[in-house]
Amino acid sequence: MLVQTSFHFIRFTNLFYFFVKGCLQEEILFSIKPECLAARYFSQPLKANQALAISGARQYSRYRGYRDTFEFYGNMETIPESQIVQTRENVPRKMFSTHLTCFDAFQFSTSVRNDKDFKPKEESIGALEQQYQLKNVIRELNKALVAFSVPECNQPISTGWWGCGAFCGDQQLKFVVQWIAASVCGRSMRFHDTKIDSPLIRKGQKMVEMVLRTQRTVRWIFVVLQDYAKALKIRSVEMGLFDFILCFSGGRCK
Repeated sequence: MLVQTSFHFIRFTNLFYFFVKGCLQEEILFSIKPECLAARYFSQPLKANQALAISGARQYSRYRGYRDTFEFYGNMETIPESQIVQTRENVPRKMFSTHLTCFDAFQFSTSVRNDKDFKPKEESIGALEQQYQLKNVIRELNKALVAFSVPECNQPISTGWWGCGAFCGDQQLKFVVQWIAASVCGRSMRFHDTKIDSPLIRKGQKMVEMVLRTQRTVRWIFVVLQDYAKALKIRSVEMGLFDFILCFSGGRCK
């Protein structure tokens, strides 16, 4: 369950802020923070270089469940004194020190299917190749950079599998794209999965630790991304992106 704390929440959306049947992340956040609903009436459809930032929205409700099991689970407690912050006019105002940013991923038409070791299946290579095309990677990087560059906000970014549901995005690519964007913006990133103990998250954590330990740079990661795209194009890839980066970080791939 999402509980209001001092984080910069990332909300995944489409460019028109449509809601869908069943309560997913965006429907849940806008339900428990109803002040956010005003954004649907005062905002234009998002362009490729735009994101929507909302600050000061209070969480009024607790909840439990997800999708069709989502339900109200009581009111939030009164705002504690520790959450009182100063506005720009230096006037005390009771509000939670959280920010919410809405940004849309590029919508692909075919889902990527992986095996139990998160390697792309043969029938998914074509769909994966499209996502790793440079123009599509740049689009997603720019979108994430805009979303993570909220002025006057240096809190940890709380995010997850952006564009990996109905928009068919590759989970490993979206993880790395958001990690690059957070690094460029000088922000820490807290990544979440609906599963309590996600094997893919553990593999991603292992990859991050290896990259940090070997003191690789953002530029290095981006070059490896392009190498992976080339391998997909000639059908020579035998692993997912996380393992590909791990392989190069350890100096074992040629």
